[in-house]
Formats: sequence, C-alpha cells, structure tokens
Amino acid sequence: MENFILGIQANARELSLMLKYFARFELFWGFAIGFFVSTIAHGFIISDNPKHIPTILFSDNAVSFEKLYKKDKEGSYLSSYSTFVKIVDKVKFIFSLSIFLFVFIVFISLIRY
Repeated sequence: MENFILGIQANARELSLMLKYFARFELFWGFAIGFFVSTIAHGFIISDNPKHIPTILFSDNAVSFEKLYKKDKEGSYLSSYSTFVKIVDKVKFIFSLSIFLFVFIVFISLIRY
C-alpha cells in the first residue's frame, strides 16, 4: 500500500511540474490565446447577434429559439426554425471542434515534448 501512495504522490508531483512548465512556456500561451480569440471571432461572424451565443451553446435548440425569437399577434414566429437550427448547428460545431482541437494539440505536445 505504501508503494501505491508513493506512486500517486510521484504522479501528482509530475503533473505539478508539467503545469508549471506550461505556465512559463510563451508559445503555449500565445497559441492558447490566439486559438480562443479566433474561435470567439468566428462564432460572432456566424451568428446574427453575438449576445445570443451563450444561449445557443448551452440550451436546447427549441428552448433557445423560443427565448430568442418572438411571436407575432397571430402566434406564429417571424423567422424560420429550420434556418435557426442550421445556424445553431454551425455555431455548436465550431465551438466543439475548437475545444477538441485545443485538447488534441495539447495532448500531442505533451506526448512529443
């Protein structure tokens, strides 16, 4: 049991050293900030109103459509739900792809270096 605890402590120490190394590595922070800014900018370009991006990302399509679009006096919506779903799918795809690529590149850099 003592070897198991020592192994966990060694892994925690190595993880701590790795995070300290990343904190000092300028190219990593430049990449991370640039990647984050380009993802946000692309999301703003795709969506009609950038204020709605958190609602689009963290809500169901039907719920976010009801929150974002109003009904007219007759009870019908002024814009198409299918067009909204296409835009929402693009925005969700871009953000999920960017998160995946970021994690993948960090993982590859950890393995390689």
